[in-house]
This record gives sequence, C-alpha cells and structure tokens, in this order.
Amino acid sequence: MLHSATYVVLAILMMAVSVSAQTFNATGTVVDSAANKPLNGARVALTRLQDSTVKGGVTDRQGVFTVEGLDRGRYAVRVSFVGYAPFERSVTVTNGTLRMGTIRLTAGAVQAEDVVVTVYVKTPLLTNEDLAKIQ
Repeated sequence: MLHSATYVVLAILMMAVSVSAQTFNATGTVVDSAANKPLNGARVALTRLQDSTVKGGVTDRQGVFTVEGLDRGRYAVRVSFVGYAPFERSVTVTNGTLRMGTIRLTAGAVQAEDVVVTVYVKTPLLTNEDLAKIQ
C-alpha cells in the first residue's frame, strides 16, 4: 500500500514538472500592406517582458513565420523588414500556439543616422602651380 501511494505522488510531481516546462509557439504571416504580397525574410522578434529573453525567426517565401520555445508570459513583438515601417505590439502567451494572423507592413522612408566621411590625402593631387598652368 505504501509503494502505490509513493508511485501516485511521484506521478503527480512528474506531471506538474512537465506542465511547468511546457513551451509554446507563435505563428503568423507578414505581407506588404499595399500589394498584399508576402515579405520573404522579414525579421520577427518576441521579447519576454519579465526577463528580456528574445526569441525570433525569419519569414519564408510565403511570408510565414514560426517562433518556437516561448514560455507563458507577456511579450513585446517587433516585425521589421528593410524599407518598411516596423510593426510593434504586446501579446500574452498562455496556452497552445499564439496565432498572430496577418501582419501588414507599410513601405516607408527609413531615417538613417548621419554619416561623416573624412578623406585624408598625403600629397595634393594638384598644386597651385598646376592649377595656374590649366587656366
């Protein structure tokens, strides 16, 4: 009788551990908002707000993505693609697969930071005498 009670307690503990270790997936599709065409190679990142853990992926030719290994909790979602305004949203992962549906990115100008180019020349290309000869 003692042995069967021990097995029942162990079985309950093992089920509790397997439930707490369960991870989930997020899926969706990324398209161009104007042409409604899939964006191949868009980056999808989910940042867990509790500890800043980042999980991510890239869309395939059909614009489909799957991010695996998500724990329960709140996430900041960011989808980006060169030449498009990024998509950002908060989501909560609870049970099962998080289906994000179709995410539409809008093409737009991307503001880059200033770039400073400095050129150093050891010897002048043209001297003042050369310039006087040309004129």
